[in-house]
Amino acid sequence: MLLFKKNYLHFNEIESTNDYAFSLKNKFFFREGLIISTDYQINGKGTRSKRWESVKNQNLLLSIIIEPKLKISNKFIINQFISLSIVDVLKSLDLNTKIKFPNDIIVDDSKISGTLIQNIVSDSIITHSIVGIGINVNQCIFQKYNLSATSIFLHKRKISSVKDIKCMLINKIEQRLREYRSGKNFTKEYNKELFKLNQQHRFLIRNHIEIGILKEITLEGKVIVKIKNKLNSFFMNDIKYLF
Repeated sequence: MLLFKKNYLHFNEIESTNDYAFSLKNKFFFREGLIISTDYQINGKGTRSKRWESVKNQNLLLSIIIEPKLKISNKFIINQFISLSIVDVLKSLDLNTKIKFPNDIIVDDSKISGTLIQNIVSDSIITHSIVGIGINVNQCIFQKYNLSATSIFLHKRKISSVKDIKCMLINKIEQRLREYRSGKNFTKEYNKELFKLNQQHRFLIRNHIEIGILKEITLEGKVIVKIKNKLNSFFMNDIKYLF
């Protein structure tokens, strides 16, 4: 069954695909399989109130509605299988891809993709998730940030079809969603793809800089870091990579 091919909205320009999706939450067609995509976001959003930069007609920008029917305490599972879906696509293009928690995808130490997942909850159950995804496809010039950005074009040195990348991504998400519903645990596979796993790295932890080794991220979304030979557990909002 193809979930994501029957309920599709595309815009030349929009403020934000996630914001537009959220504005539809009381409409009858706000259900799993709704895809909202655009050639350009005026006010694209990332995690932690960051702005998503994208040049018009160069990149993949979309939001997908899924209905996970998941306890809010298990919400990190959505992050796991969405991140793995993006990794699947980029690895199929022979790109050296890793997951940088909480919501970035890295190729050779530079950011190529990000997600923003907004959940709608009723009685402690996530009924709907708005999954916003951006993938840098053909953009070749980026503003300077702490973490440098890259694109498929900068690695492959050829123009890629945004439409083709979009189709690949939708198919991978659909595949991962079926795996989720069959009861698959993604934690081991997710951890295997983590950026700087088992490598010494600098982290900002509750406003303090620490040097530690990322060991895993649990099913509950806790970040386990070894610091001075001791394993420590952190909420994801309390820790981030430093570059």
